[in-house]
Amino acid sequence: MNSVRTMIVWASGLIEFLPHREEPDGSIMVCTANGADAIAGLLGVVRDQTVLHDFGDQVGLRVPEIDPARAHIEVGHDDAVDALIDWEEHVRDHLDENLSIDWVRA
Repeated sequence: MNSVRTMIVWASGLIEFLPHREEPDGSIMVCTANGADAIAGLLGVVRDQTVLHDFGDQVGLRVPEIDPARAHIEVGHDDAVDALIDWEEHVRDHLDENLSIDWVRA
């Protein structure tokens, strides 16, 4: 198993864990978990802080305050970004601070 996972969030609120650091176009990189303990700890907290959602082409976890059916992405200020930041803070508050996680936002 790859011992590094990068957590990204799409505009729909869909959360994905990728085995590399580069985020795909249209996604926002949140953090990178280094090592099996960090990956397991992060996934456990994320699982508890998200909503299971059917996106039509896949089922996955999403950030609760981001509406996946919103008509468009706001140019400039987007409330979904504020929701993502609040959610990220909530996830951080519930994680063991000794886990090796590199956060994009300081």
